[in-house]
Amino acid sequence: MFHGTPARGLPEYFGMAKLKTLDEHNREKVEAYEAELRGCVDARKNGIACPRCGSELLDTHPSLTLMSYPPKKRVGCPSEGCTFTGYRIA
Repeated sequence: MFHGTPARGLPEYFGMAKLKTLDEHNREKVEAYEAELRGCVDARKNGIACPRCGSELLDTHPSLTLMSYPPKKRVGCPSEGCTFTGYRIA
């Protein structure tokens, strides 16, 4: 039985796919998350009417969910002049 850290290149030697390290995986996820927060992911319509003006509400951060009970998503009205914001149950 092998104990310890395998040498780099060992998986390829045995014909196995090279796996990412935990640091590589975490770095990729952090970069993707930061890109979303910079606005690379647009708000999405959700089919719910604004309680103030009747326009369709947007999920302002569609990839983020509040871990409350029950889970919620932030919504906002895109109509000019309407400033409604709130939360919907996810």
